[in-house]
Amino acid sequence: MKSLTRCMPIAFLLAAPFLGLMTGCRDNAPPPDKPVSLRIGYRSSLPADVGALWAYETGALSELGLSSTVQGYGPPYVLLEALRSNSIDLVTVMPLEPVLEDIRLGKANYLIYCLLCFSPSEEFDAIVVKTTEDDPAPSWQTVTPRVLGVIPAKQNALIGSTMVENAGAGFEIRQYNPQNPLLSLESGDFGAVHVLGTDVARAKASNGKFIVMEACPASRRVFGGKITPAGVGLISKKWLDLHPNLARAVVNTVLRFSKQTRSTPGDKQLVGMLEKEKYGGLSPEVSRYLAYAPLIPYSEVKPTDFAPLLLFLQKKNVETASVESILRHVYSEN
Repeated sequence: MKSLTRCMPIAFLLAAPFLGLMTGCRDNAPPPDKPVSLRIGYRSSLPADVGALWAYETGALSELGLSSTVQGYGPPYVLLEALRSNSIDLVTVMPLEPVLEDIRLGKANYLIYCLLCFSPSEEFDAIVVKTTEDDPAPSWQTVTPRVLGVIPAKQNALIGSTMVENAGAGFEIRQYNPQNPLLSLESGDFGAVHVLGTDVARAKASNGKFIVMEACPASRRVFGGKITPAGVGLISKKWLDLHPNLARAVVNTVLRFSKQTRSTPGDKQLVGMLEKEKYGGLSPEVSRYLAYAPLIPYSEVKPTDFAPLLLFLQKKNVETASVESILRHVYSEN
């Protein structure tokens, strides 16, 4: 994947010390004598990053001496609560805003192992609408009803409202059922939906029933065309503390498979995995349109990466964690 463009430095961010990061494992740590449990949680309707799932399916995690399981969850808050309660050990992707809230309140019992980003060029997010005979090419001005559906998370509602404001369009913002947001268009409850990954691909593969009205709207309309981290991969501190010799191998294996999904999205084994119902049941026709969010691994995270979303949330009067405290919750090998 092309190197990521960094946002402009901000003085107070550059001054933030990179402190207190988690210790990883030794190089070439031998497999454990007994299999170690690793419970992976993911958004069943939106496997926006499938590195951990692909590593699980190929047996790469088993080769590390892990006895892994995978479990799909619905809305983001349910997935995050499962991690907080130690019901799972690793989360493939979560919106960043509730994680910032946990960090601010001292409730984050996990570390960030990667950032996932909105991009102005990679069509991971889009505004999707349904076409009709009367309006075969809907626009911001012609869409009806005037309701924009968003993922059930505060961050996404704020991004959605800013999108329509910057588009000069009047829309009510409502949360949709994340299991299948395109059904919300089909039923007529929503005029447009802001969707990610798999649902963008489903719209593109719908033979014109649904169309992408605008691609990459989050980056282009809200974040000034910048690559903007808005999602995170998370791993339990408790699991890391219990298995320090496995930590680096597990995190880096997951990231290696995450990078492979972006470099070889048409891989037959990957496409076959996504056909499974528990991973979205995507047909090969849908998978060919699937785009993944640009990824920043823990080793490349910089203080300035958080600037666009933090400044956006602050303008919306949302309390956020400091950059210093966020960085203390980024995984590190050192």
